[in-house]
Amino acid sequence: MRRLAFGLVAVLLVGCTPSEEAAPAEDVAMETAGLSAADLVGTWNMSAYPEGSDSAVTYTMVATEDPSTWTVQFEGLDPMTAMVTFEGNEVTTVVGPYESRLRPGVMVTTTGVSHLEGDMLMGTFVARYETTEPDSVISGTSHGTRAQ
Repeated sequence: MRRLAFGLVAVLLVGCTPSEEAAPAEDVAMETAGLSAADLVGTWNMSAYPEGSDSAVTYTMVATEDPSTWTVQFEGLDPMTAMVTFEGNEVTTVVGPYESRLRPGVMVTTTGVSHLEGDMLMGTFVARYETTEPDSVISGTSHGTRAQ
């Protein structure tokens, strides 16, 4: 028992010894600051690709410094307010329910999670349809560029 306790103490001591210099405080702040609404302000031309399909559903997302005023607009539909949250380097948008562009007459709510890669907004989405039919959930990928 003593040998086990001594071994655990030795492992803890070795694990706690500094192996490199600590990063300056401003570097740590930059690493943990995360994505914010200010980083995404503008109009984004977005494309969403349902899993297993090479056809895209396109839409425009208007991002402002106030996340409560973000909108998403599909062609032929009025702009819809998105619920927006930020966590770390990701932004989550929830839109709906609204009438599906892929399934006319069926209501859908979409949830997207995106992050910046260079000057592109990349992510995934899940669309949940208000139906009892099979395939009531579709997932896929999305990407977008800021309009010039």
